[in-house]
Amino acid sequence: MRSAFLLFAVLVAGPAQGASATVRAGSNGEPCFSVDAQAERADGVAQFRAVTVVEPATGRLMWQMALPGDRSFALTHAICIPYAGRVPALPQTPAVALVAGRVYRVELAVHNAGNPKAPTAYTVDFCLAGKASVPRQLGGGASCPSVP
Repeated sequence: MRSAFLLFAVLVAGPAQGASATVRAGSNGEPCFSVDAQAERADGVAQFRAVTVVEPATGRLMWQMALPGDRSFALTHAICIPYAGRVPALPQTPAVALVAGRVYRVELAVHNAGNPKAPTAYTVDFCLAGKASVPRQLGGGASCPSVP
């Protein structure tokens, strides 16, 4: 039920202004996700709860991972959660392969007990661009650039 709610919230809300996640290439070249450095400075250190990746055009769930119960960990800009990260102890869905040129949306569900006005989620759209399928962060409804 919780995962269905998170997926619905990601699809309906779209990328949140002022509550940005970041996407960059992880050590294996796959996208990895974190809190934007400016958001971290403004909101304080968030506690990670779940990550959800969807394809907004189709509503398809690509991957989701959540911490059980009330568990969490500090999610700073320096920490990057890899797409399809394999932590056997954490509940997650099987990851669907990402395709270059398609737009995806990631939502990091968080809580911040030290700042009750802080967002409960950080969201951003991204794609894999070019022959090397480099993760690219997108803003303002932009489409995926074709990069040689």
